[in-house]
Amino acid sequence: QNSMSAALYSYSLNNVNSPPNVGFVESNSAGEGVFVSPYLSDFDNTKRIKFWTKLQVLTSTQNLSIIVGTVKNPLDLSTFEPFQVFPLSGSYQSGQEFTVDFSTYTGDSKHIAFKTSGYVSDGGYTTNRIFFDDIYYTTIPDCSEPIDVTFSQTNHNSSLLQWENAGTVQSTRIEYGLSGFT
Repeated sequence: QNSMSAALYSYSLNNVNSPPNVGFVESNSAGEGVFVSPYLSDFDNTKRIKFWTKLQVLTSTQNLSIIVGTVKNPLDLSTFEPFQVFPLSGSYQSGQEFTVDFSTYTGDSKHIAFKTSGYVSDGGYTTNRIFFDDIYYTTIPDCSEPIDVTFSQTNHNSSLLQWENAGTVQSTRIEYGLSGFT
């Protein structure tokens, strides 16, 4: 028998992106859990969402993924329409940020939904509890943001900055200055 729960809790966790508040979706066995947004009256193909996820436990994964989509009626999950799938693995146990760009969205739903599929097993305990944190709903910016930004070889007068481009970036412009510059 599968069960499903979704809740917002105030955790005293230091291992989520911005404690203490975090949402999670969980179901046991190979069931599915769903986390649905409030009604978004302005939702269309000019929007995006950014969010952090973290797996609670991880010994082995069984096709664990987050499916981001839309739902016409949050009380009828058969109206869920998948939009983008993010397969998860052990690398997401420490947390990972995802961005969903809805620029190719052609539907008319006004709710975004996060659906989990698959499960993790940890010493006989089976779950797919995935924490969601820092969910941002915004207009798609004109300029792509870098992803996976890292600093290395840092010393008193230099640092090596590396990043990945999101999408098809033709050129990059870097601006920097003292703290507080714009």
